[in-house]
Amino acid sequence: MQKNIFDIQDSEIDLYNIHAEIALNVQKCLDNNEYQDYDLSKVSSYFLSSIKDRKEYIEENIKVIDTSWAIDINDFEILLKKKGIFALLEFLLKKVIWKLLKFYTFRLFSQQREFNMQMKDAVTVLYSDYQKRLAVIEASIKNLKIDIIDE
Repeated sequence: MQKNIFDIQDSEIDLYNIHAEIALNVQKCLDNNEYQDYDLSKVSSYFLSSIKDRKEYIEENIKVIDTSWAIDINDFEILLKKKGIFALLEFLLKKVIWKLLKFYTFRLFSQQREFNMQMKDAVTVLYSDYQKRLAVIEASIKNLKIDIIDE
């Protein structure tokens, strides 16, 4: 008889409780904003594509926009990875090119970051404004229905 190595035979292991505990820990981390600094763009796009409810989709998209608007414009270190004269020349060439382009890219990325921030703020304000307006309209409709029923 051949056993599958992925079969769990121990009766003391409760997979459903383990799964529930993992989900609870992930939710706690999400609530504490512990995952906010990581690049989850692929996960977010996959998650957003799986949402069927339009309102939930928009709310999740607003959250993604709110956390991903900033472009990292910090300088990164160019490292000498190999040994030898050609590696040293490549390293020096990269340093020179980076210094020449730095003034342009920094200005470009700064402008893009500013634009992203303004667009994020505009979308967030519009969304909250329309949510408030929608709540007022729904309340008015509810009151009209009550008035019609009372008549």
